[in-house]
Amino acid sequence: MGSKEGRLSYSIAFKIEVVNYAEKHGNRAAEKRFGSPPTEMIREWTKKRRDLIKADESKKNLRSCDPKWPKLEEYVKNWIICHRKNGIAV
Repeated sequence: MGSKEGRLSYSIAFKIEVVNYAEKHGNRAAEKRFGSPPTEMIREWTKKRRDLIKADESKKNLRSCDPKWPKLEEYVKNWIICHRKNGIAV
């Protein structure tokens, strides 16, 4: 069964709200109040609190590391864009 049932993604604004509640009332209380995110996720979000506050709230994930090979990333991006413009499936 290759489906992704049960997987949820949460906005950064929601994560910040959960973390703020968890800091005042505890992780278990936050899990009971907000329902779906398990305590382990709340703990992880609490550890990354500083990064969450800096992040764009419309996004759902934190991707903070820079690419190891930025020139290669740019080349591949341009290659894909060029091929798509020419109607070639990538």
